[in-house]
Amino acid sequence: MPELDAQTDRPLFKDAFSESGAKTLERELRDVLPGPDPPGLASLAARLARGFTALELMDRSRLVTRELCELLPADPHAAFAVLTGLADRWLANCRVDGDDLSSFWVMAMIDCVPEIGLKRSDAPIELCLDTLKAMTRCFSAEFAIRPFLIAEPELVLATLAEWTTDPDPAVRRLVSEGTRPRLPWGIRLQAFVADPAPLFPLLTALVDDPDEVVRRSVANNVNDIAKDHPDLAVELLRRWSDEISRMPDFERTARLRLVRHAGRTLVKKGNAEMLALLGYTAATGIEIRGHETEPAVVPGGGTVRLTWTLENRSESEKELLLDYRIRFVKTNGTRNEKVFKGTETRIAAGETIEFSRSFSFRPITTRRYYAGEHAAELIVNGEARGEVTWVYEARAASAP
Repeated sequence: MPELDAQTDRPLFKDAFSESGAKTLERELRDVLPGPDPPGLASLAARLARGFTALELMDRSRLVTRELCELLPADPHAAFAVLTGLADRWLANCRVDGDDLSSFWVMAMIDCVPEIGLKRSDAPIELCLDTLKAMTRCFSAEFAIRPFLIAEPELVLATLAEWTTDPDPAVRRLVSEGTRPRLPWGIRLQAFVADPAPLFPLLTALVDDPDEVVRRSVANNVNDIAKDHPDLAVELLRRWSDEISRMPDFERTARLRLVRHAGRTLVKKGNAEMLALLGYTAATGIEIRGHETEPAVVPGGGTVRLTWTLENRSESEKELLLDYRIRFVKTNGTRNEKVFKGTETRIAAGETIEFSRSFSFRPITTRRYYAGEHAAELIVNGEARGEVTWVYEARAASAP
């Protein structure tokens, strides 16, 4: 029976690679491979099912890629034709167990392209890129294109520049998502971490893309850049912001949303230039009148409510961006910080408002909570105020 995520009660991503999916892959391969069945195809499902047992998501995907590459035709043109046809059939006919997570199988198929293309002299890079372009509509090729960016950056960047005007939004999104310097789960593009300037023409070409998914990808790319080069990211976002007043209403709204999303890490870090770009100045005259936690001692899996009371003691209305930062106790007694998004609001002169949020210590797969004194503070227009603390016991409350 598939394991469930403790937070969502949904199947874990890794269980997209299941025994039933392995059987489906074996069956579909038998239909699309030219000629007689290659050795090893009859036992493919059994090998994969055994291998999945001790592996997490990405390692399961890599196992499928390795096994699949062994069964493809020797000629790269024929191999890529099989992969493209297999991906098309998979999405059309092979929703394993009725769950869209089964599209992760296509990710493993796409990863065969760099596995073959970068190890075979008879697989020209142009053919590899054309194959990724064809397959990205089935599942984003953002992971598979990255080895080619590392191996042949100039050629791939030139190709991506052409793709910025492709009629398929999946192809255009591949341009911005595939070049993210710090794409989660993907190979880090160290050259662009060091110098993101080659990405700016691509991102500028897509900043007003008609598809919101593409624009959001552009914002995510700039957010990656901001982690290493905040000044360059702010400069780019300022240039895009300066153009907003000359744009039609719809484009203006979309551009502003992109700029705000792209600057989210800068905002969380209290970057004064980014906050000013969004219209938030120093919160002069804003005072924290009270702050508290409820309860003061939180049992394992419990919830703490954090509350701050703010007063505007200035003589003018203020625009406020309110986030909050929790400093979690680590196993060695030190603290690990994480900023959580709050709200945007206005506070009139002399007005008092309350900001309150609840945080659950229910176990999740991405973070472990340790016993000890945790702390939080409100971030007002980038400035930390009003620290509160509470004790987390890390064990459930006893029954009465």
